[in-house]
Amino acid sequence: RTWWTSASPSAAGLLFRAQSHKHELYRSTHPDHLAWDRRWAMIRQEVAHLQPDVVCFQEVDHWSEVQSDMQQLGYEGHYAQRSGGRSDGCATLWRSSCFQSVALSAVNFSEFDMRDNVGLITLLMHKQQQPPISSQSSTGGSLPSHCVAVANTHTLFNPKRGDVKVGQLRLLIKHLQQLVSSTLGAAAADSVCCLVMGDMNHQPHTPMYNFMSQGWLDCLKQHRKDMAGQTIERNPLRVDFRRSRSLGGQLSFQQLQQQQLMQLRQQRGGAYHQQQQWPVQH
Repeated sequence: RTWWTSASPSAAGLLFRAQSHKHELYRSTHPDHLAWDRRWAMIRQEVAHLQPDVVCFQEVDHWSEVQSDMQQLGYEGHYAQRSGGRSDGCATLWRSSCFQSVALSAVNFSEFDMRDNVGLITLLMHKQQQPPISSQSSTGGSLPSHCVAVANTHTLFNPKRGDVKVGQLRLLIKHLQQLVSSTLGAAAADSVCCLVMGDMNHQPHTPMYNFMSQGWLDCLKQHRKDMAGQTIERNPLRVDFRRSRSLGGQLSFQQLQQQQLMQLRQQRGGAYHQQQQWPVQH
């Protein structure tokens, strides 16, 4: 995998995150749909339409442009870049008319030997519900009911390393609790509203999902390859067009599909009928 940084002369401002992974993750996506200008224009339009109070972005590699455009929509924000020379990071933004940032913490997972991913934790206080002086906490912060703690991250992609993903999330939540406690007091750690947002790289109802929903996971009973639920068995009827080209174009799509179907029936003892519908990836 070749990585480009925004400061690299070879990048020339033309190669972005989505485009750098098009051969791995977006083979069926039209190249024009991966262009940064097109994607960012649609994201901006979606934010302007939904008008959320808090926005979390991942894989942000044009923070100055994102920050400038989001300011025009009424947002302020923080950004944390990944380590290891990576050009992207996580950005958390909030509507400036609703919240103000009172505390910030960036978690570099590489410092804990958990790859080059990053987490960004922001403690926001609601402007329209400023508490009276008598309701201030002993540490000088406002009461939990007026604050929202937002953790934003992008966990490791590797589908076989669910153990690293769980470790990253556990560390992120630990730092989230520490930031709340140090800012609002220890009593607020269990009562303040906390949002853990981001690209978690896992499927629903998996061990990783259960860890987030239940708060615990026995890792000794889990295989790291199965913890995120991203490993998918290859479709036995997936048509290999490289094989078709290697045969000099002698087989059509339908003929190649039928040939693979017959091979599968033979492997499974002929238990399937020809008229049965099979999922085929074009």
